[in-house]
Amino acid sequence: MSSQPFTWAEHLKAQEEAQGFAQHCRAAETTLPRSVQEPRLCTELRCAFQQSLVYWLHPSLSWLPLFPRLGADRRMAGKACPWAQDEAVQQVLMSDWRKEKHEVQVDHRPESLVLVRGSHTFTLLNFLISCRSLVAVAGPQAGLPPTLLSPVAFRGGTMQTLKGGFEDVFSLEVLGPVLPHALHALTLVLGPAQRGAFRALLSAHEPSAAFNARPAPAQEDVQQDLPACGLHPKTLDQLQQCPTLGKSSIRLLEMKDYTYTWKA
Repeated sequence: MSSQPFTWAEHLKAQEEAQGFAQHCRAAETTLPRSVQEPRLCTELRCAFQQSLVYWLHPSLSWLPLFPRLGADRRMAGKACPWAQDEAVQQVLMSDWRKEKHEVQVDHRPESLVLVRGSHTFTLLNFLISCRSLVAVAGPQAGLPPTLLSPVAFRGGTMQTLKGGFEDVFSLEVLGPVLPHALHALTLVLGPAQRGAFRALLSAHEPSAAFNARPAPAQEDVQQDLPACGLHPKTLDQLQQCPTLGKSSIRLLEMKDYTYTWKA
């Protein structure tokens, strides 16, 4: 919400959308002026907005929403589920995950949250695909692998965009899995566009809210490989800072005179 209209964010031209996608894929840094006087006429602003909405998803089935997965059985009712009884289709869906498989066990407790850093992230993917309890054996989701979300491209991933909508010209709604990087990327666009004044109300998906809080880094934590990860340097710097809200998720973000305040 803002005292300035959000009309600049609607009806992007095909060229602006394409440029936004290209900037995302190239991990291009977009530097906007402190204030944009005519947002609707600023191509750089509109392209940066498109760039901030991009995320990557696997698996991707255009007729099914695969995030969040809780309650997905109800949403899938009456829709085609060609993989449910076809083992060959299930194998195709799984083929984009790592080939190595090892038997693993988990204790199914909510406290069993594991943080994996660095190159061991790929080992985590092997763990996920090997954990039988993560892949349903019956029902509409039988054989459907877990949903992967990422701010940058990965093998087998499909480019997706968050959906923007308007209740009125002074209110912009962004729908979809808003990853932590996306929130910061959007603030880099909204600040100049709204002349340093806006308020954002955030609704966390509770089962995955823990991923919004970054634990204090270990002393041996090394960050030298992160600058080339594909995120904007300012976003990367923000994500590396220790959280000030503890384990809580941010619920309110407000900018006044280009200064941020936030609440859980």
